[in-house]
Amino acid sequence: MRLEPQRHWDESKYCIVEGCISRAKHARRCWKHGGSIECKVVGCRNRAKTKGVCWSHGGGTICSADQCTTVSVSNGVCWAHGGGKRCVTPGCARPAYQRTRNMCSMHFNAGLSSNVSAS
Repeated sequence: MRLEPQRHWDESKYCIVEGCISRAKHARRCWKHGGSIECKVVGCRNRAKTKGVCWSHGGGTICSADQCTTVSVSNGVCWAHGGGKRCVTPGCARPAYQRTRNMCSMHFNAGLSSNVSAS
């Protein structure tokens, strides 16, 4: 017997596609079901962030550090000014991602290669 995933009490925040439990982004649909807006620059297929354009064309929030024109990634600042996650390896301040187990690519790849050689 398969149970239906439970949704939060406010149905309007979720994708309207039956069986989908993702949060709605635009037109009450998640990104996977067409709830994103395409960048309005002709020929660009990226998702718009703000002002109808993607990061490459000026969308997104600009870093709050003085004289920085880079797009912020978190807490209002770009990678260079401390935005985003950092590698969990002691002494490493490189950018990290959840998909790489919160490690920078160098430490993640080093861990993969040591696991292969240990096998």
